[in-house]
Amino acid sequence: MSHKNNNYESHCATTVDKDGQRRKFFLGISMAANHTSENQRDKWIELIDELYQLYEDSPFCKTTSDSCNFWTAVTGMHTDHAEDQKKLFCLLKTFKERCEHERHGERSVLQMNSPELITFLLCVSETATREAGGPEAWILLSEAEQKTLNERIYLELAREIGQAEFEALSDEEKANIDLFLWVGCCMHKEMNAFKGGVSAMEVWWGRNNLDPPIPLPNWDNDAASTLAPGTDAAKRAAERAKGGAIKVTSTLAGAAFRHKDRKRGQQDTLRFYFAKEFGFNITFPDTNNTRFQSHAEACTVLITYLDMFLMMLTPTLGRGLIQCQT
Repeated sequence: MSHKNNNYESHCATTVDKDGQRRKFFLGISMAANHTSENQRDKWIELIDELYQLYEDSPFCKTTSDSCNFWTAVTGMHTDHAEDQKKLFCLLKTFKERCEHERHGERSVLQMNSPELITFLLCVSETATREAGGPEAWILLSEAEQKTLNERIYLELAREIGQAEFEALSDEEKANIDLFLWVGCCMHKEMNAFKGGVSAMEVWWGRNNLDPPIPLPNWDNDAASTLAPGTDAAKRAAERAKGGAIKVTSTLAGAAFRHKDRKRGQQDTLRFYFAKEFGFNITFPDTNNTRFQSHAEACTVLITYLDMFLMMLTPTLGRGLIQCQT
């Protein structure tokens, strides 16, 4: 989604050759009228058709082919966990099966003897004429319209033959032909694992009779605990006061080194200091926005550059204390 609320879709494909070598191809970015599963399916089909047509029109084409070869070769797709993507997978799986049945049927047609082939082609012609509205209506169609209708009926009848042959296969053969796997993005799993780890650590302190991380209340909760001890407000403030890595990375370090308001915080100071003192600059992870792994990345940055952060903060805190005393 762009800043002008336009939907854009990026497409890519990964191939594996007979030697197991993988190659990834970027298939382009296109604007979508909407983000429905049906529209995404149609875009995929249209895109592959265009690529095959482009190849056939190029001087590199040595043999004729069509996009059905692509869909029968596809064995899986990778998306996120959104419901529209799950539905898209089902729609493309159905389309893949349709292409496979067409291919089976076309191979069977090519293997027919002369009487069988004549019977099949007569059936195609009769069905097309009937769908056009009869012989008189058929004559009124243009040559291009007749060709289009004949091709559609041919594929439909070939698909019926292919489906009948497919049903006669063993379950193992069917599973091998219909193989089409869906792989979802693991970002939600990583987030849940991280959250689960934090919750488990909070329980672990109590079970082992150890002091948990020091609570770091905000000003309001600290005032309630200090000025009104023993009250419900103080109890609620104590319950809401959190400590530990998440508090440090988001509320403290995140607010200081990557504030959501660019006019506040020390994000520029951080970059300038690292560039001047150490010859490189860093950008603190954006923990103020909901983004997967931002807290883990912030922990990594703080642990890796802890001494450098302390060197940076020490003179800053010193000047702050002097200013307060004066």
